[in-house]
Amino acid sequence: KRFPDDVLVRTTLADFHLTAGKHDKAASEYMEILRVTPDNVAALNNLAWVLAKTGKANEGLKHAKRAVELAPESPQVLDTLGTTQTAAGQAKDAIQTLRNASAKAPTDPTIQYHLAEALAKDGQTTEARDLLRNVLRERAPWPERSEAEGLLKQIGG
Repeated sequence: KRFPDDVLVRTTLADFHLTAGKHDKAASEYMEILRVTPDNVAALNNLAWVLAKTGKANEGLKHAKRAVELAPESPQVLDTLGTTQTAAGQAKDAIQTLRNASAKAPTDPTIQYHLAEALAKDGQTTEARDLLRNVLRERAPWPERSEAEGLLKQIGG
């Protein structure tokens, strides 16, 4: 309360809420961070991700696009934009964005999974299946592995 513009404390709190699955609280904190530091790439990126996960992908797109403007070489920022595009029903755009992210981080299984999601939503199930089989065969455990396995089953893999 004494230091409402302390970005470090707000970031820690926002990240805590994000990790705890308290998306509304996390979004609120990220918005406050952006009020103080409007070009904070991490806050833009995380806010976009939270909004996409809570059914507000169209709102998240502006934050994701701004984050990419500020950090165009970051595969994680590109991944968030691609994930947000997929959630907003823009699978074709997402595929292009996620291919770019994948080229920058070819061994990141999360990015590969998100690309497979976009491909599947665009009806490119053969490529999505191949990608998922590859990422699930070659990678150790990672946070979204069970979701990737579920998607593979869903698209006939």
